[in-house]
Amino acid sequence: MEIRPYKSGDESGILELFKKSFRKPLDIKFWKWRYLSSPTHKEPMISLMVDNDTIIGHYAVSPVVMNFMGDKVLAGLSMTTMTHPDYGGRGIFPMLAKDLYTRIKDQYHVRMVWGFPNLNSNYSFITKLGWRDVGVQHMLSLAPQDHERIPRANYKLIESFSEVHSSKLNGSGTDTISVSKSPAYLNWRYIENPANKYYILNIDGFDSTDFVVIKIYNSFKFKGKQEIDILELGVGNDPNSVSTLVGAIFSFIDVNDLAIVSVNLWLSLTDPRHRYFEKLRFTMDSPLTILAYRLFTENNDALDNCKTWRISLGDSDVY
Repeated sequence: MEIRPYKSGDESGILELFKKSFRKPLDIKFWKWRYLSSPTHKEPMISLMVDNDTIIGHYAVSPVVMNFMGDKVLAGLSMTTMTHPDYGGRGIFPMLAKDLYTRIKDQYHVRMVWGFPNLNSNYSFITKLGWRDVGVQHMLSLAPQDHERIPRANYKLIESFSEVHSSKLNGSGTDTISVSKSPAYLNWRYIENPANKYYILNIDGFDSTDFVVIKIYNSFKFKGKQEIDILELGVGNDPNSVSTLVGAIFSFIDVNDLAIVSVNLWLSLTDPRHRYFEKLRFTMDSPLTILAYRLFTENNDALDNCKTWRISLGDSDVY
């Protein structure tokens, strides 16, 4: 067995490994979009374990620029880990991770990796790979009984992002950590995504640059119903703006005659806008998601403080 970087032509072996690992197919268009077409960094950040020309292990990170306490640094969002079921228990994932981390640090000057490990993998990330837990992110959700009381507001659907939208999302200050979202990144993440359909609503309110990115999906809890996730929250620290934004989402729901049972988003408890959503009767809900990281340089205590992080559902590869 040997570890090597991804090279062009490995796609068929990776797709076969995914099918054996998860018992379902992986869309090649989605894989290429996520790993080969990011505007952030053109070189794939993927390590493979190969045995006699068969790919039996895969670990990848997706490049992303982070706003890091006033600076911009290149980071990697931890992504797909796969091990062939016949090779389980051999420590393949930690070996791949150590190889990948060394390579992206030395070759591409990546400063950190971060992500949302699940309960099955978090132990290994912490004990074997030197990651550190930041905290647990809750979901904020608005239940059906509170939908009708939301005052409706006007909106306009738009088809792409500009510097106006980027500056709205990147203005969280020099004392926070967040994903830096250029127009190229936003268009790649939401417009060019081959797997999901997202809607961008420009809000007709006090600030005409306010906007929101949403996704509609079939509810896992309520058969025959749908939910809406708020992926990006392009609104400032103002209660009226938050209320108008939520009202625009419900106008969109009304116009499209959607059977929505919940509207959901991620927001830090220490984000001032959290209390405005609370006032609208959004409540903390499951699922709970672990946020963790590994810094390749000497540690910065600010990363351990959940109050410094500003993340959205769109920062995860799941939503």
